[in-house]
Formats: sequence, C-alpha cells, structure tokens
Amino acid sequence: MGVYDTVLVPCPTCEVTAEFQSKSGRCLLETYTLEDAPDDVLLDVNRHAPMHCRQCGTRFAVALSGQRPRRTLTAHAVIWKETEQRARGAEPGSMSIEEMAHGNRCHPDYEYETTTNQRKSGDSPKPNGDGWEPNLFVTGDGRSWERFEYHENNYWMRRRPNRRNDDEGAPP
Repeated sequence: MGVYDTVLVPCPTCEVTAEFQSKSGRCLLETYTLEDAPDDVLLDVNRHAPMHCRQCGTRFAVALSGQRPRRTLTAHAVIWKETEQRARGAEPGSMSIEEMAHGNRCHPDYEYETTTNQRKSGDSPKPNGDGWEPNLFVTGDGRSWERFEYHENNYWMRRRPNRRNDDEGAPP
C-alpha cells in the first residue's frame, strides 16, 4: 500500500462526500476539499474516476479548468457521461492524467497558446518562439484545432523553457 492524499468531493447530484485519491503532490496522507487542494494534488484527482456515489449511484469525476502555476486551477464535480467520453473517441478512464492536464491546458511543466486563422484557410500559424507542438488533447478527438463559423482555433503546447533542460527526454 502506497501513500496518497485524499480530496473530498461532493456528489453533483446529492452532495454526499466521496473520497478521491491523488498520488501527485507531497502524498503525506493529507485530506483536502476541492477548494483547498493544491494544484499538483488536483492533477491526479481522477486516477480512479469515475466514482460511484454511495447514496444515489451517480457516476462522477472532477473537472479542472484554469492555468498553472500560482493556484489558479478551479475544480468542481461533474456527472460522468460515458456517452460523451466515447463520442470523443476515448473509453471512460482511458485518458492519462497527463493527457487530461494537457486537455485542460494546466500541466505544470507546459505552457499553452491558441492561434486563430480564417476558416478552412489551411494556415495554422504557430505562436512566436521555438518548441511549439500541436496540443491534441483540447478537443478530445485527437485534433489540435476547432472550426467555427468564420475562423479556426489552433491549440499549441510546449514545455516551459526553464524546465526543458532539467528533464530532457522525460515523457510529457
């Protein structure tokens, strides 16, 4: 048995509290709520998602939004919609924590940019600077872009410059 931290998450249907485990962060058997959990703990909070509410049976997970660092992630419980996961091309629980962090644009070792171009122009301008690669996790279906009525958004990510040399060759 390993060490972990616990995040108490209220069911989005009946508000009965469930315990989510996280193995990122300090792992000192601390207990947090969604409001006071550190960002690094929240990045791994869905490791056993979806959870089943013991009271009403709702399946749910934690949705993250915002940017890191400096404690700007926000988290809230959401009902797990298996059909939406499959529609995005993923089996429930099949996305790794790293992929979810990239999809929410909040991985602590990466920075994210969005560029815009004219609809169906075929032009995908990169952000300024070196090291940018397409972020294939934002849309949930393996594309690094979204098409809207008059424009397209292109999603990019790169390892933060100050962390590139520290762990060169480490998986994203």
